[in-house]
Amino acid sequence: MRKLRRSDAINDMFEQMENLVQNLQGRDLEDVMVDFPVDISHDGNTVTVEAELPGVQRDEIDIKADSETLEISASVDQEVREENEEYIRQERTRRSVHRTVAFPAPVDTSTVEADYEDGVLEVTAELQEGEGKVQVDLD
Repeated sequence: MRKLRRSDAINDMFEQMENLVQNLQGRDLEDVMVDFPVDISHDGNTVTVEAELPGVQRDEIDIKADSETLEISASVDQEVREENEEYIRQERTRRSVHRTVAFPAPVDTSTVEADYEDGVLEVTAELQEGEGKVQVDLD
């Protein structure tokens, strides 16, 4: 058993970082995206959720909402084909992202609207009128 020194741990860390960089080399950030940033804002009676989905086409996005949560998912298929006199390369990739966020307060699902432009999805919804939950008395 070898005796561990501080320099061994540092060397191991740098080796792992180098392996990570080599694995990502030549790939776009979009190709390794496993999650996507989401901003939630509340202005008066309207809740707005903005999600960044770069490289995703409008028809690849699926949105579901209930009064409490918003579920956004996207699935992207990409095919690369290169031909040369000496070789042929053909690759197919598929990446999927999924995110569920909670609304800050219950929303009226009939008012949920979505728009997608320049890689940014914007979903708006009106808050439910009333208190959302009501106390029910027993007879």
